[in-house]
Formats: sequence, structure tokens, C-alpha cells
Amino acid sequence: MPIKTKRMAIIAVSAAVTMLAPVAGSAATAKAVKVAHKAANLPDWRGVWDPVEGNVFDPTAGRRADDDGVREFPPYKPEWEAKYKKELASTAAGRPRDPTASCLPPGMPRVMTSPYAWEFVVTPDRVLLLKEYQHEIIRVFTDGREHPTGDALDPSYNGHSIGHWEGDALVIDTIGLRGDTWFDRTGAQHSDQLHVVQRMRKVGPELIEDKITLEDPLAFTKPWQVTRHYKKAHNYEIMEFVCEENNRNAVDANGNNTALLNKSLTASQ
Repeated sequence: MPIKTKRMAIIAVSAAVTMLAPVAGSAATAKAVKVAHKAANLPDWRGVWDPVEGNVFDPTAGRRADDDGVREFPPYKPEWEAKYKKELASTAAGRPRDPTASCLPPGMPRVMTSPYAWEFVVTPDRVLLLKEYQHEIIRVFTDGREHPTGDALDPSYNGHSIGHWEGDALVIDTIGLRGDTWFDRTGAQHSDQLHVVQRMRKVGPELIEDKITLEDPLAFTKPWQVTRHYKKAHNYEIMEFVCEENNRNAVDANGNNTALLNKSLTASQ
């Protein structure tokens, strides 16, 4: 290529870059303004929040977590109701099998109702749910991504959560859950097809409401709806929690938690 032609090409490219630069800068600026605007309109969930209701998943119908014989009433199919009654009978006979007694994670949605406090970190592209108990972290992606599919969706204790804002309410959609966790200490179970949708919003200066809808095509005949609350805890900060430092609940060959079993046997003597 002649020298003159090369110079002309270089000048043309330089001019094109110069023309595009303001456009690219404007796009970046517009995005920054949009993010800043979104951040300014996010709700203030700062602080530490304690579960209001007890550690039985569904607090309705007057059931109390410390009542003997307490149980849940999920819309179970007959075979799943039979499985649940078997767990209830095992506990009543002094053979409790709660997985969390061996320091296993509670899993979603039980983690939402477990004792100990929460801290919620709200940002424009994700919300972090930080649980003191076992240092659980649930990342709710609000950046518009979808759930992974196929082999990319690896079942886990807390699953994969995406979310979006509807006004001041955070709608959380969770799938990809393991099928070996319980709803609570009563032994109510679910399958690995459980789909959890939460609608969390601040309903008062010191109260957050969590409306939870659960669908399980394998275990349920219809959706199960439960409402929970979290109240602001004053003069408290999340602390370190190491379950394994107090790991006294070994599981025997029959799947029973030995510490709970010994406690039940001692109480019955």
C-alpha cells in the first residue's frame, strides 16, 4: 500500500475512534446514572433481624414449637404423609434423626426459620442474606440473570436464587435444592423438585415480612403458603458460629443422633 494511502487509512480510523468515544462514554455514563438511581430507590434493610416465630416452619393454627406432639400440615400426597408420620413416630419413640444435630446445614427454606439472627445486604445487582447460624450466605442475584439449567444446576442446600424488585418488595425465586433436608425439626420433608418463592418487604420500621410459597410436584397436592417475620434486634451484631466446635451429636448406624437419643432416653427414665 502506498504511503499516502496508509496515512489516509490511519486518519480515517482515528476519526472513527474519536467519533465513537463520546458515544461509548455516554453509554457508560447512562448506565452509571441508572445504577445510581436504582441504588437510591432500594429499601433500607440495614441492621440485624431476628426471626419472630418459633423454629417450626408454619406458625399458624395455634401450633407452638415447644408443644409435645407438634407437627406440620403440608399439603402432602399420601405417600409423603406416610413418610412424615414415620419420622414423627421415630421422634416420639425417642429416636430423633434431625440432620442439623450433626452440624449439617438446615437448607432452604428451613434456614429462613432457624434460630439466630439475619443481616440483609441490599445492592443494585444482588441481595445477600447473611445468617449467623453456621455462617450461611444466600446470594439473590437481581441483575437479570436466569437460573442455570441442566448439569449446570448443581443441587445444593440453599439452591440457586434469583430475584427482582416489585416496588419495595424483593421477590426471590429459588430452585436447585437437595432432597434430603427438612422443613423443620418435626421431620417434614420435601423432594429435590421443591420450588421456593419468597416475597420479602418491610412492613414497619422494625419488621420485615416474608411470604413464602412452596411448590413440590412430587410431594405436594397444591402450593403451601407460609408467612414469617423478622424483627430488628437492637444492640446486637452477628457473631462467629462454629457448629463443629460443639459437635457432640454423632449419628449411629441407624441414622439416629446419639446425643438427642441419649437425652430422650434419660428424660424417659
